[in-house]
Amino acid sequence: LINELRVRLEVDARHRPEISYVEKDALNLELPTPVTTWRVPVMDGEKSYEDGVTPDDVFRLIFHNEPKPHNFATFFYEADRATEPNDTDTVREVYLYRKMLAYYFTYMLGIHTELFGFKEFRVPILTTSADRAKNLIEVNKRFNNGEGSELFLFTDVGALRASPHVLEHEWINGRGERVTFLD
Repeated sequence: LINELRVRLEVDARHRPEISYVEKDALNLELPTPVTTWRVPVMDGEKSYEDGVTPDDVFRLIFHNEPKPHNFATFFYEADRATEPNDTDTVREVYLYRKMLAYYFTYMLGIHTELFGFKEFRVPILTTSADRAKNLIEVNKRFNNGEGSELFLFTDVGALRASPHVLEHEWINGRGERVTFLD
């Protein structure tokens, strides 16, 4: 699933001179600290703990027709093969709810700005089925006062493959709104 999005983004951006796709290795050369794993304090109801965040991939889209320095969008990409539980009903250490909380608190606390120097990011989550995507949207509504977060974008691999242009593909954000990478 990681390469599914990567390859389609690269191909789609090649046909659009106004947009550049910057993959992880090239992006890391531009950032003050390379994106690998970082620690973030998390509050989950009554519990507070520190968690690590390791994106499956990171990439940036540069929009050449927009004014600098706000002419790019950075993404911490998660490829969900549905092998991890999506909820907190397990003692396993890795599950999507916990990953989403860590990203959410990374954003809320500005850890990404402190470490990497950019102010905004989104987390596209590509998963195996439309049902799994719907479940993850519901899981994300357990924080941010039950509203879900615009930080997260959800779609399934079948829908992505059916879309002729990945940059215009409609993802569903954590609030249930349809958005594209161009929004």
